[in-house]
Amino acid sequence: MAFYNVDNVTLLGTNGWNSPELVKMGGKHLKTVYFVDGYYPNSDQSEVRQFVQEFKSNFGEEPVYLSAQAFDAANIFIKIIRAGADNRIKMRENLKIVKNFPGVTGKTTLLPSGDSEKKIFALTIKRKKIIQKN
Repeated sequence: MAFYNVDNVTLLGTNGWNSPELVKMGGKHLKTVYFVDGYYPNSDQSEVRQFVQEFKSNFGEEPVYLSAQAFDAANIFIKIIRAGADNRIKMRENLKIVKNFPGVTGKTTLLPSGDSEKKIFALTIKRKKIIQKN
């Protein structure tokens, strides 16, 4: 678009845009940009900050989406087990009633179909940095 002098356009993207490389490559052409992701390690949410800090301390690197997703899944299982689910039938029944579980990938609700429903992170770019919009 820069080649054709198209300016002042709102760009919408996917989680593939959640990378510092986008900011470097896009530079001044990224005036109004919105994209989403299931995980944002720089979130202001206390759970996310604590997770990132402890992950870096333990593993010496920044956690990626799959690390955060595994962390949330493990915590859901731990909560259910502590609530008394001591066999697979109780585990299955308790998984069906998970609602708004506060994890590092956002709040998770598990639907009877087995799918999960999540509030994802809305992101944008301000002052050459990716920031959370919601």
